[in-house]
Amino acid sequence: KSRLSKNLPVLDIYKEKKEQKPIVVLLTRQHPPEVTGFFAFQEFLKTILEENNLTTNFLNKYRVIAFPIVNPDGVDLGHWRHNAGGVDTNRDWSKYNQPEIRQIIKFITEASKKDKGKIILGLDFHSTYEDVFYTNKIREKTTLPNFIEEWFVALEENIPNYKVNEKSSNSTKPVSKGWFLYGQKAVGITYEIGDATPRDKIKLVGRITAEEMMKILIKTNLN
Repeated sequence: KSRLSKNLPVLDIYKEKKEQKPIVVLLTRQHPPEVTGFFAFQEFLKTILEENNLTTNFLNKYRVIAFPIVNPDGVDLGHWRHNAGGVDTNRDWSKYNQPEIRQIIKFITEASKKDKGKIILGLDFHSTYEDVFYTNKIREKTTLPNFIEEWFVALEENIPNYKVNEKSSNSTKPVSKGWFLYGQKAVGITYEIGDATPRDKIKLVGRITAEEMMKILIKTNLN
């Protein structure tokens, strides 16, 4: 539940069993008005949920835990970045003072521990003035040290006239991408869509980013 007792829905997605499957975490609507990021999240998730050989192979090997609305109070109240407690939830990922982040982290970490599945990748969908991927510079000690480079190459090869806009830094603020890196040794990416990005492009990029992520992870040996 949120601070105002609204539901914090979670989708736990896999095929067959969930035990011992590496975990991919998807997040969105931390910042209420960032709807283009939410549209990309929708298309990304929709692609994973399609019934085909790619998704079957992926979900037989991996588990996806998705949070479609992290800050429902802020959305309903029309806030810019904050929850009902007046706090930017994407600045609470090392403090855990806000019930939304505290419960989401508890759910993720308990699922990982109980079912013996390592958290390997976290994608946090946002919006800003341009399409951009905010990444961590530290990669060599993560579970997927080559994922970002492979993923971005695949996106440029499969999206017409597309150039990845990456801005890389090591997180110094308590944001989600830093929590994935420092807390889980996982790849953390803030996946930003431009406020004025056309809807058809959002759908295309959302679909291709999901497809290419699945292709890379299917062929990745984590042992």
